[in-house]
Amino acid sequence: MKRHINYLLGFVCIVGLSCAQVRNVTGRSAANTLDVFLLIGQSNMVGVAPIGDLDTISLKDVYLFNDKAQWEPARNLSWNGMNRYSTVKRRPIQLFGPAYSFGRKLSDYTDRKIGLVVNARGATRVEWWQKGYSGDRDFDLYEEAVARTKAALASQPGARLKGILWHQGEADNAETRSPFYMERLQALVNDLRKDFGDPHIPFIAGEVGKWNNRGLRVNPQIHKIKKEIPYADWVSSDGLTSINLAKNDPHFDNYSQRVLGGRYADKVVQLVYKIHPEGAIVFSETNYGGRSVQLVKGSYDATALEILGVPLDEISSLKVNRGYKLIAITPHDTQEFSKDNSKWMGASPIRIEVKRK
Repeated sequence: MKRHINYLLGFVCIVGLSCAQVRNVTGRSAANTLDVFLLIGQSNMVGVAPIGDLDTISLKDVYLFNDKAQWEPARNLSWNGMNRYSTVKRRPIQLFGPAYSFGRKLSDYTDRKIGLVVNARGATRVEWWQKGYSGDRDFDLYEEAVARTKAALASQPGARLKGILWHQGEADNAETRSPFYMERLQALVNDLRKDFGDPHIPFIAGEVGKWNNRGLRVNPQIHKIKKEIPYADWVSSDGLTSINLAKNDPHFDNYSQRVLGGRYADKVVQLVYKIHPEGAIVFSETNYGGRSVQLVKGSYDATALEILGVPLDEISSLKVNRGYKLIAITPHDTQEFSKDNSKWMGASPIRIEVKRK
C-alpha cells in the first residue's frame, strides 16, 4: 500500500526571513523569483563524500525544502548533507552530493532565487523509480518525489518547477538491465511531466563515474537522452574521481561532487535560461585532463576555486574561450593567457581573473 504524506500547504515564509522580506526581492515579489528544481536518483545524488567547511556556508538566495514543508537557507550541516530531508533516504545521515554546488553556481549565473527539493535514495534501480511500481523494494520513490515537489510549489505562491536533475545508473550498469534503461527513463520523464502539468520541463541526467572502466554499459544509454527525450540533456563525469579508488568505490569524492554540481548548473543555464557560460575552463591535470570547471568573467581567489572543485594550486592546464583572456596574478607580476595551454606555465598565482579581450 502506498504511503500518504500530509504536508503543510499554503504560504510559508522562508526560514530566517520575515514575510515582508520574502515579498521584496530586488523589487519583485518572491513568488515571481523562486525557481524550483527537483533532484532525484541514487547514491551519487545523495552524496557519500565528506562534507567540508566550505560546504556548510548558507547560500544566498538558494533554499532547501525541509521536513516542515518550509524553505530554509540551503547549506550542508557539518554532519548531514542536502538530502537530509528526503522522505525515501536509507539512513538518517546523508553526506555531500551535487545539490549544494549546483544551487550556488546556478544562483550566481542567474541572480534568481533557487529552491531545491532533494529526494534521492541510494542503491536504487530506474525500474524502482517508475510511477506505480509495486514490486520488490517498493519505496514509493516516484510518488514521494512528486508529492514533495507539489508541496514545495504550493508552499510558495507563484513558484515554478524549472527542471529535474537525475543522477542514477550504477545499479543499471549490468548487462541484463542496461538495454532497458532508456525505455524506462523515457517513461519516468513522461510521467513526471504529466503529473507536473508541463510537457516541456527540462530533464538533465549525469554520467556515472568512469574509473576502472565503470559505467561502460549505462553511460552510452545516458548519452542517448538528448536525442531520445525532448527538452533533455546530460552532463559528463569526465575527470571525476572516486572516494576510494583502491576499492573501486563508485562514489565521487568531495571535489568531484563540487565539480559535478557545477556542471549541472552549466547545463541548466543553457537549457532553462538560454545562457551560454563562457570565459575559460581550468583543469586539474595537464593536457586538459582531470576535473574541469567552467569559469565566467570575474576574479577567483584560492577559496573561490576550491569551492568550485579545482583549487588554485591544482590548475595544470586551461582552455580560453574565444574573445576572452585569463590573467594569473602573482605577488610579483601577472601572466596573460589568451589561448589554450596544455600545461600551466605560470608561477603560483594568488588569484586569476577572466576578462573579455
